[in-house]
Amino acid sequence: MNKKIQRSLAVVSAVALVFGVAATQTAANAAPKTVYIAYQGPLSGGEASTGTDEQNAVKYAIK
Repeated sequence: MNKKIQRSLAVVSAVALVFGVAATQTAANAAPKTVYIAYQGPLSGGEASTGTDEQNAVKYAIK
């Protein structure tokens, strides 16, 4: 019974290794995705200067 368990464990490990390597290869070849980041702040009116500064800070932080 012990050899049967060892063989089953070896097969399961080998299958997991194959699927793990295959998943890594497809992830490495995947095209980069575009990520959108939203900013909500005052861009007009009395607080426009604060909002513009905040918007520029967000743009700078992303670079």
